[in-house]
Amino acid sequence: MPGRATAMMSLNLARSLAQMNLASKRALPGFVNTSLRAYAPSLAASVMSRTLTSTARAQADVITDATSALSTSKPKRSRSSASTGSATADAVKKGAQKVKKAVKPKAKKAAKPKKPKVVKAKKPKVVKPKKLKSALQPPKPPGGPLTIFVAENLKGELAQTPTSSASGKHSVQDIRQAFARVAERYKSLSSSEQAALASRAAEARTAYESQLSEFRSSLTPEMIRQENKVRFQQRKGGKRIGNLRDPDAPKRPSTAFFLFLTRGRNDPSSVGLQSLPGKTTEQTVVLAGRWKEMSDAEKEPYVSDALRLREEYKQASARYESSLQHA
Repeated sequence: MPGRATAMMSLNLARSLAQMNLASKRALPGFVNTSLRAYAPSLAASVMSRTLTSTARAQADVITDATSALSTSKPKRSRSSASTGSATADAVKKGAQKVKKAVKPKAKKAAKPKKPKVVKAKKPKVVKPKKLKSALQPPKPPGGPLTIFVAENLKGELAQTPTSSASGKHSVQDIRQAFARVAERYKSLSSSEQAALASRAAEARTAYESQLSEFRSSLTPEMIRQENKVRFQQRKGGKRIGNLRDPDAPKRPSTAFFLFLTRGRNDPSSVGLQSLPGKTTEQTVVLAGRWKEMSDAEKEPYVSDALRLREEYKQASARYESSLQHA
């Protein structure tokens, strides 16, 4: 069955032929009759009756009217096709219902509980203390005879040593080898030459001690306190160094046991011993054993002296602290 598009094409062709005066009264109705009979029978009859008696110009106008009418009209569906379509639609619906019944809905899986987010606490920033620097310039201790000889001859030995590095500077290995050769030369010196170097070292040691005493006497309590802070930080870093001590500050008193040790080393017979070993560590072991054997009555003199010294130390410390505040 010709469709709507075919009917439109036939009408357009017929209109063109009519305008060109090429269509006859027999040919033009054939185009119109074929195109419209199946699609719009009433419209085809109207076009046929008007077309057979009109001129080519009138035929073209009639075909134009038919074309516009065809574009606004709706095709008629036959009862058989409508019934067939409805039957097909019903079958499709029934099949879809059967499919829905056959396919069971999937059971929804239980949602897993979400793990709570663990918010890690930020680690506090560790603020490192500022590295303290010493403001003091104490005199440097002198060396011995070998130190003096090496200091005077090492530069000359290095001047005669070829450099092993490309930069032209002596490497650490070159300096060590030169130091070893200078030390061998020191061993080959005569006794008089070594004695002269020893006397020079003794003089340098005496001068150093006088300079050190002057340096310590020039220190104020505040300078000593600041220097001890620096040394405390250095000890935490692994350096073995002691604190400075103010010569005007009172000394801490000895305990009863240390008073006993001092007396026993000076006079072993006074603590009930005939003699003591030569080494200090061995003397301490022997005297500590004797202290444990002593009764409370025998320890009483040492305990009373320690208490007296402790009271004197407290009074001296109070006077020293008050002098610092008024200074």
